[in-house]
Parts: sequence; C-alpha cells; structure tokens
Amino acid sequence: MTARALPIRLPPRPGEALDSWLDALAHRLQATTGDLAAALGLATERAPSRRRTAPDWAIATLGSEARSIAAACQIHPDAVRELTLARYDGIALRLNPASRKVDRNALWGRASGSRFCPACLRESSGRWQLSWRLSWSFACLRHQCLLADHCPGCGRAQRVSAHPLTAVPQPGACARAGQHATGQAAPRCGADLTHTPVLKLNPGHPSLTAQRLILQTIATGTASFGAYAGQPQPAAVLLTDLRALAGRALASIPPGDLAKALPEDIAAEYHQIRSRPHSRASPSTSAVRPGLLAPAHAAITAAAVTPTLQALALPSPRQAGTALRWLFRATGQPQWRSATLTSTSPWSRGTSPVLQTVQLASFSNPAPRRPGPVTAASRASQIPALLWPAWTIRLAPPRHSHQAPQILASALSQALITLSAGLDISQAAAHLGSMTPPPETALLLHRLEHHLRWPAVITALTRLSEHLDAHPPPINYTRRRHVDYRRLLPGQQWTAICHAAHVPSGELSRAATARRWLFERLSGSPADHAPAPFTIDTPKDRDHLAAFATVLTPALLAAMHDYGHAFLRQNHITSEPVTWHPPTTLLTGLDLPGPDPSQHDINQLHHLIRRERLRPRAAAARLGTTIDAVRYLLQDSPAPPRTQAPQPRT
Repeated sequence: MTARALPIRLPPRPGEALDSWLDALAHRLQATTGDLAAALGLATERAPSRRRTAPDWAIATLGSEARSIAAACQIHPDAVRELTLARYDGIALRLNPASRKVDRNALWGRASGSRFCPACLRESSGRWQLSWRLSWSFACLRHQCLLADHCPGCGRAQRVSAHPLTAVPQPGACARAGQHATGQAAPRCGADLTHTPVLKLNPGHPSLTAQRLILQTIATGTASFGAYAGQPQPAAVLLTDLRALAGRALASIPPGDLAKALPEDIAAEYHQIRSRPHSRASPSTSAVRPGLLAPAHAAITAAAVTPTLQALALPSPRQAGTALRWLFRATGQPQWRSATLTSTSPWSRGTSPVLQTVQLASFSNPAPRRPGPVTAASRASQIPALLWPAWTIRLAPPRHSHQAPQILASALSQALITLSAGLDISQAAAHLGSMTPPPETALLLHRLEHHLRWPAVITALTRLSEHLDAHPPPINYTRRRHVDYRRLLPGQQWTAICHAAHVPSGELSRAATARRWLFERLSGSPADHAPAPFTIDTPKDRDHLAAFATVLTPALLAAMHDYGHAFLRQNHITSEPVTWHPPTTLLTGLDLPGPDPSQHDINQLHHLIRRERLRPRAAAARLGTTIDAVRYLLQDSPAPPRTQAPQPRT
C-alpha cells in the first residue's frame, strides 16, 4: 500500500510506545484501527481464527513499515523505530525482529503485555510509555508508586494483543474483551485504567532507588555504579547478574525469609500477591521454578530486585558480598546451588566477573571500605604466580604426597586475583603467566572450596587484597616475570658461591637445582617456566628442588641473596628487594587449614635435620606439622652446617 500524509496529525510523546501513539492517532481521527492501518500503508495479519488482526507494532517495525508511517505522519523513520522495543534489543531484552517476538528466556524478556502507571495515563490522556513493557519496569519514579499489572474491572493484563481492527481505540480504557463476550466485534471491558489502585511509595524508597538505577543503566547502556564502579559492565551484563540474583531469591528463599529483607510495604504487597490463587486469565505467581521467567507482578519484581540491587549499589564488591551473604548461602532447590571458582551453577551462568567477585566476598566478613579501582593488570603486578610461601603454608590444607607444592601456591595466587580483580580462573592464570590453569589447579581449588575452613581462607585473601590496595608491594612481579633468566647463576658463579659459603658445590644436577630455586625466588613463578638450560624436565628435577632446603645454610643463603641483588641490578632493577612477602599478622585470629610455622622451635628443627639427620618428612612428623612447613622454615632460616663431634683422646 502507498501511504499519503494524513490531514490531521498527532506527534508521539517522549518515550511513548508505537501502539499507544497509533491508538491515540486513531482516536483523534475517530477511525478504527483497521482504517488507520490502511491509511498508513500497513498490512494486517491473518490470525489462526481467519480474522485479520493488527501486528504488535510496539515490538518492531518490519520492512518499509517505519518509512510508511513516517511519510504519512511527516516525521523521520528513525523516530518511528525509537517507539518500538527494538531500541532496547541487546540492552534490556533479546529480540527476534523478523517474527516480532521477545525472547522470554533472556534478560527476563516480557513476551507481551504492559504494566502502567494510572496517574501517568490520567495526565497524558491515556498514552502508554514504551518502558512499561519491559519486565524491569515495576515503579513510576514520577508518581512514586508501583506500576499496575491489570485492569481493575476485569483483572486482566493490558496490551497483550492488538486493538480490534473494527473498533475505535479508547485511550485510558481497558481494551480487553468484556467478561463472557464473544465474537469478532465483542464488546470491550472499558474499565477506567486511570483509577487503578496502586501501592504508593515514600520518597527515597529503596524500590524507587532500584528502579532509578535500572533505568539509568538501560538509558546509558553501561553499569558503572557501586560494585561495578571499578569494572563497568554493559547494561545487558548487569541485567543478567540481576536476573541471576533475583531469580535465586525467588527460587531459593522461602517467602517469609525474603520478606525480612524487604521494606514493610513491599513485603506486605509481595505476601498478598503470592497468596492469590493461580489464574490463566490474569497475572499470577509461578509455583514451578519461580524466577526462571520474568514475574508477572510489579510487586514480585520489586521484591526480587530491590534487596539484590541495593547490595550491588554498595561501594565495593566486598560490601556487596557481605550484604548478599543471606542469598548466596541459601540452599533452596538443587538447580540453584552455589557457583564456585572452578564451576558455574545454572543460576549464575553468564554472569559477570563482578558478580563472581561479589559471591566470593560473601564468604568473608571484611571491614567495609572503599578501595580504588583495581584492574587485572595492576593486581597481577602485585602478585607472584606462586603465592608467597609464608601465606601458602597457612592457607593450603595438608596436601597428599603426590601433589606438587607449586600447584597449591599457583591455585591460591589465581584465587587472589580472581577475588580482587573480578576475573575467572582461566583469565587469572593468563595474567599470572600461564595461558590455561593446569587441571591440578582446578582440582585443588575445588577441594579448597569444600574445605570446612574455606570461609577463613576467603577472609584471609580479602584482607590480603585490601592490604595490597593500601600498601603496594615493593616488587613489580610482572616485570620480574619478563626478566631474561637464561644467564642466571652460571656454573662458575655457583662454584664460587659454594666455596665462599663452605658448601660442596656437588655435581651438575645440584647447580641446575640451585638455578631453579633462585629462579622461583626472584621471579615468583614456578621453575617449570624457567628458560631451557635449567627448566624442570622430570619429576626427579622437582624432587631435587624440593630437597634443596636441606642443602641451604645461613652462609649459602646469604651468598645466594647477594648474587640475586647483583643479578637484578644487571637487569636494571635497583630499588627492589630480592624477596618479600606481606605481613602474616594479617592472618591473626583466623582458623586456617594450614599450620602456623612460627609456632615451631626452629632450633629443634635444626637439631633434627643436622644432628639426627632426619629427612624433612620425618622431621615434620616429629614436630607434628607438614613437610611443606618444614621446607619453608629451612628456606627462611636454614640449618647451620653439621660440625664434626670432637674425637675422644686416647
């Protein structure tokens, strides 16, 4: 059809939906919907009942529809498209424009229908806002009230289907067929929607604040408030996070418990809605997997979104995690189990790194404070690929004999950067020098997450993260990881060091072991990443490296330390210590999985190693500690060389 300019035109209101504007235009012309469609050059659709109906133009315009409407009404085609839900596609919903269908399984998409504000309808002579069709719209900021879900007369949802082609629209009145009315031109309900009762909200109400944040995020396309300030996310990502949290609240939390987290008026409205019997003819609550799809009621949406978004609006992911502890620790239905560092549960699939950080933080109870923005790169520069031994000993549970200690340290470093920079475990490994985490890392983290003292570990990592924010370490570990270590500790230098320390230099294997030990000391990375001349090639190489602690003496450690300083200077690193670790006083008061090495008598350990010639495992058993704790103590405070006992005189 070819459209010509209408003799009487009516401009759309700001934010209005296309179907509302066309209804208002038809009412102004006193034309039926079908007559207006013909005048605009719009085709109608054939319904299964063989009646012709108007498409849901508020979802999207197809082909030349926008140009045809624009030509008839003397406006720009883009202005027509702005009146459809297509403007929110990829931001607040997922849309299939070709079929004019909203994906209900993504972003809580609303397939049809619209909520409404009675006061807004009254002021605008029955004009409908496009945003009311979003499932994320549950309150009117202008009139400070919840939106209405249904007609006060017939009790049914509005704008579910297009206006009949044979009738003149009546803006502000219910256009649903009257009760028990049948036929192609069935009488309409006609109830006055502008006087629908709704819940009034006080200024500054948490639900109004939540609604404002959602609408601002959708309008700007980016979430940069609260927990997202340090790592802004696209609007669709925030809404994915919010859907995961709100859906979990509806599915996992008993209604009575959820009500405790709500303002009293929202809690009362939520209880009232849930107590209504299910009905196919009007909006009702879902008894099966609630939260999977968008709630039919504004009150239920407000109940699910208000406490979760209120927490995400707190200044940091740590504070948000503390505020959401009640939600993350809920068990609920099996499909809503918690996600972990190494696995993703169905409820949290597709959520952002920010929400993953919030969830990790929910296991700890740090002192609330607002840190500066932490990027993955800046945090990686503060963390060695192998967490500092002084911390690894305390945070890691006793390992099985076949587990390499560097895997424990690597897993904890990855957990630290995941917690503080909002990365997943593979991204954390890449920032710390490995493209993918080894399978052992994932298995160990999975084991840690199920340890009884995991909450204490998370608290320790949170304290450590805050300490690094406030007191940046004196070592840039990213720079250390990029130093050229191919000429580290050549053979002649090792021989000279051993001679000065009065320690046998041993065979070539001991020289290679010393290089690996010093590489890990300087770079903070595992010797598996050392350059080809002395990289770890066999399990025997790893065993020799683990046993190097018993070779050390105070003099040898000092000589290696001096050489480390010289090597760093050769590589233009002049202001950093050879090694460093954060103060372990940050662990005070925590019931951690690993032993506290400071509780052991170092002189007794030296006696067991030198005088009784016990191996580290046997010495650990004698002291009632772990072999890793013994090796750490011997590297930090080496045993003096064994002296020959004086021979008796004859």
